[in-house]
Amino acid sequence: MLKWEQEIINSKDLVLLNPEDIEWEKFDFLFNQIIKEYNVYKIEISELMINGLNKFYFDSKESVEKEEEIVLKYDVYSKMLRWIITRNNPRYLQVKFDEFRKAIKDLWVFLFGEYFQEFRYPNPIKKKQYINDREEWNKWFKCIEGKIEK
Repeated sequence: MLKWEQEIINSKDLVLLNPEDIEWEKFDFLFNQIIKEYNVYKIEISELMINGLNKFYFDSKESVEKEEEIVLKYDVYSKMLRWIITRNNPRYLQVKFDEFRKAIKDLWVFLFGEYFQEFRYPNPIKKKQYINDREEWNKWFKCIEGKIEK
């Protein structure tokens, strides 16, 4: 299992602690599945999320040689989670996105395991805003055995 810590105190950005444990054949396959699906639906899928996943993927590949910190930004993995858990947004539920949702979920499980707490969810009052629930995030981070930066 991959291990994570907070990038800095109170941050939700994550640093990968054990990049040497990445199963590259599997990671390559999962990442390529997401890119393949993204290329079909570019206009409808968050470019920020895809760019962040690209950065994380290529930083992970380069870290083997450079031993630099590999950071996965909260904005990226929280958008991944939306594709997995969202039940009230018709856009995310369209049948055409089934393969993309599956690819995102498979990558999530590879990175974090089967933990899908809803630490970021739609605001019922302001429909276009999301609530970032720190308590739920802390529960999720504890489930994945994350290391809290002190």
